[in-house]
Amino acid sequence: VWSTSQVASSVGTIIMLLLLLLLPHEAFLSWGWRVPFIVGFIVAIFGIIYRYTLAESFLFSEVKEAGKTVRLPSLEVFRYYWSKIVKLLVLEITLGVPFYTFALIVISYLVLLHVNPVYAMVVSAVGTAAGYPAAILGGYLADKVGRKPVLIYSQLGLIFIIIPWFIVMNSKIFPLMILLNIIGIISQEIGLGAFNVYVNENFPTAYRVSGSSLAIQLGGIGVGFAPTYIMAIIDGHPYSNYIYAAILEIILLIIGILVVLVMEEPRDN
Repeated sequence: VWSTSQVASSVGTIIMLLLLLLLPHEAFLSWGWRVPFIVGFIVAIFGIIYRYTLAESFLFSEVKEAGKTVRLPSLEVFRYYWSKIVKLLVLEITLGVPFYTFALIVISYLVLLHVNPVYAMVVSAVGTAAGYPAAILGGYLADKVGRKPVLIYSQLGLIFIIIPWFIVMNSKIFPLMILLNIIGIISQEIGLGAFNVYVNENFPTAYRVSGSSLAIQLGGIGVGFAPTYIMAIIDGHPYSNYIYAAILEIILLIIGILVVLVMEEPRDN
């Protein structure tokens, strides 16, 4: 179930692409760009209502019935499991930055290369759409062979993909751009499908949501600024400076692999 969490980003990109294709340019600038935000607001309301109709997991229900819940789980989990939170937030960054590269930065990067913005959105949308089944595959593989092998091989794949990805984007050969973006997102989403399960399993039931949320949200700070610092590194010179951005992402991925190697495999928790 957790492996499907990235589907929202695919849907959002596709909605924006459809608006760009269907609306006149003036209409999109006037009101069309607001449509995804309105849709997101409506979906959020339904999400809140649906969340409150769901029953708690049987594991948490057992903890609650036994009176073993903690008063301030976010503080206690950081006190007792801070090292795991740090390691997992690093993994969130090492997997999140490539996703932002393939899904979001790709648009700004291609526009910088004077590619039609609609074509740039197509490259992003097709890639993110391919990521949805890849994330499910990652969750499936994690159940079969373990979380750590999937995380390691996903990041290894990204290490070998990232430089060719930039080279192909610089070539502006449209079919190759789509192909490399699909390959990149598939490699990243397979790892993320495993990570979304792995991050929860690293904490006891009483702290599980607090621990995983802290790791994801704190790591999300580093991920969220990825478009800013990646494009700042490129600094308007994609043909010469892309290598520096690629090297940064490779370094992050190597750190991510090292983190996975020193962590436990908690599949049987």
